[in-house]
Amino acid sequence: MKIILFRHGIAQERGLKENDDLRELTSKGSDKVEIAGKGLKKLIKEDKNISILTSPLLRAVQTAEILQNSIEKANISVVESISKNDFLSFENHALSQSNDVALIVVGHSPYLNEWCLNMTGVNLELKKGGAVCIEIAEKDKLQGKILWFIQPKTWSLIK
Repeated sequence: MKIILFRHGIAQERGLKENDDLRELTSKGSDKVEIAGKGLKKLIKEDKNISILTSPLLRAVQTAEILQNSIEKANISVVESISKNDFLSFENHALSQSNDVALIVVGHSPYLNEWCLNMTGVNLELKKGGAVCIEIAEKDKLQGKILWFIQPKTWSLIK
């Protein structure tokens, strides 16, 4: 199993919306996620079974939809635990998936950074539009190693 933690793209500034859950991607954020989606498609081209799990917050859902359009063969599921930093619920959900799945998890900072640390022992900081791919070695817990880590400025370099 592979888990790709993907931080949502650049969103509207806090305070522009009364409800933080409804902050949208900016046009710059959407454009950068489109570039990331093209790079991500190249990185996961060998994976046959791909699912996108997203936080219910609008900016994450919009990011997931852009990635889905790029990848073309993935379905999207909204998973509440991603926005609540409920790693245990997420772990149970992920471990119920088949071993050959690549899960793209679209979420938020600092939660995704903490989840990477939980799964790999590596403390890193995902910038908006950045991603890390973790190969899960065990079937009974989310423990694994980092296969790749990409920040937003380098997506366009993937050939």
